Amino acid sequence: MEKILTITIPSYNVEKYLDETLPHYFDERVLPDIEILIVNDGSKDNTLAIANGYHEKYPESVFVIDKPNGGHGSTINAGIAAAHGKYFKVIDADDWVDTESFVKLIDTLKKVDTDLVLTPFERVIEGTDRKESVDFSGVEYDKVCDFDSVIGGLEDCYQLHSATFRTDIMRKIPAISENCFYVDQEYVLYPVRFVKTVYFLNAHVYQYRIGNAGQSMAVANLQKNRKMHQKVTMNMVRYAKEMDFSENKQSFLNKRASALVYKTLEILLSMGKSSKSEWVQFADVLKEKYPDIYKCVPGKKAALLRMSGNALYSIISKL
Repeated sequence: MEKILTITIPSYNVEKYLDETLPHYFDERVLPDIEILIVNDGSKDNTLAIANGYHEKYPESVFVIDKPNGGHGSTINAGIAAAHGKYFKVIDADDWVDTESFVKLIDTLKKVDTDLVLTPFERVIEGTDRKESVDFSGVEYDKVCDFDSVIGGLEDCYQLHSATFRTDIMRKIPAISENCFYVDQEYVLYPVRFVKTVYFLNAHVYQYRIGNAGQSMAVANLQKNRKMHQKVTMNMVRYAKEMDFSENKQSFLNKRASALVYKTLEILLSMGKSSKSEWVQFADVLKEKYPDIYKCVPGKKAALLRMSGNALYSIISKL
């Protein structure tokens, strides 16, 4: 039976999460319509055994890809290559879906034929019952829209957590960077070039777990893995400036790339004055090759550094 949605679940040492997160997908109303690809990324715990157990229980809906460790991007690339669904979505193994909203998404995917379906999502604070809704503003729900005309208003709501793409679009994008964190920005920004239509569905499908000290966005891990963040940032700057986009898409991508540069700056500033040379080296490449991005990096700190030629770096790093 043809599948309407392929869900790729990147999985590395997630044995403690799978039995909690996977059952949210297995509603009889949608089970025949979904293909779940659990991509085991060289786990050293019982992730593979647990995944195989779910394949045995749901052999028509759950499939396991077992591969050597290659990072988040490699699991997404493997999922795209193996997908049979008309649509494609990535949901990390420690995250899950709200089942009723998920059923609504599948029903919608059966009816629409757009390049992209966007849904709001919820951040779930680890160890608490607290949730924070991340909602689109100024959009018309339950309507097909021209992507170029609405992209400027998407802001930070346009993320991996909100996006469900047509699979054939994902097969057109460059390969996601492997052996690298922070590639979710490549995942959502590379398809911008090909997306023409979007449908907004008011259902908080993705439940995004935050507040875990082991996550890549924790400050200590951002510092440790800063070179990976710089790599993705430069990939996105290059993509924004070296491809041909409409005016609206170009403006959106410039803002996203500039925001990533600012995040790079924040990471380095958090490490104190010793990181100055690293920032100067990064900033010099931007100034030389992508001066308009460099000039648009937001925030007072970035403005002060531009104005002072980075002479104020040590002072700003203490703020």
